[in-house]
Amino acid sequence: MIPWWVPWLGPLLYCAFALLWLLLIPRMPLRRASRRLAVTELWPERAAIAQQGRLHVVTGLVVWLPLAVGLGAMVVGPYSAISGIWLMLGFGLVAIGSGIYLGWRFAGSDLGQPVPRFGLFLRRSVRRWWPFVAILGIGTIAPGRLISVWMIPWTLLAAAGLLSTRYMTELWKWSGVVHPGREKLTKAVATAARQAGVEAPRAFELETHAVNAVAVPIRNIVIFTERMVDLLEDDELAAI
Repeated sequence: MIPWWVPWLGPLLYCAFALLWLLLIPRMPLRRASRRLAVTELWPERAAIAQQGRLHVVTGLVVWLPLAVGLGAMVVGPYSAISGIWLMLGFGLVAIGSGIYLGWRFAGSDLGQPVPRFGLFLRRSVRRWWPFVAILGIGTIAPGRLISVWMIPWTLLAAAGLLSTRYMTELWKWSGVVHPGREKLTKAVATAARQAGVEAPRAFELETHAVNAVAVPIRNIVIFTERMVDLLEDDELAAI
């Protein structure tokens, strides 16, 4: 007779290997970025390296979440007495938690700016990205007979990515991490628009320790981080 544990062996080994990959492999590009930051003092170069590090975390999550969902689905059935939804949720939380923790650890290298406590960083990260994670979660638990369970998260994530450039500000306003820009920022934006001869975009501020800015041209919106507005002078804001 085949021992009872044999049918478990393949799925468990695969899950163990994949969990190890989820937890360890994403750290490698961040380590390379940290080593590069340690040997340069030029602000533009540090900004570019730090941006690359943040993109590694975000793009890593795009890969980790569908993989994590697949891992949970794989051990459902005769190999598990636990509900598939709970398994997928557990694997997904491991992936998301790992990404947020890596982002917080790397944030200490981000242009040498002070980093908030992990609890505050976690709350802001969750408030900023929960709409996109919710979309992914809905796709995960949608009826598998309508479309492959592997394709639903990818399809909805692609749709959310396309819509996010148009409705990103609204999503962040609902989450409470974006608010209308203070007078200092709105004046700088109005000055720059007047000099360029264009309509002044609406200006918002994003709650984060990072120094960055983003434009949403199709909505005529600019978003500056609070840290950037604190650090820069009016003419520097207008230049950006």
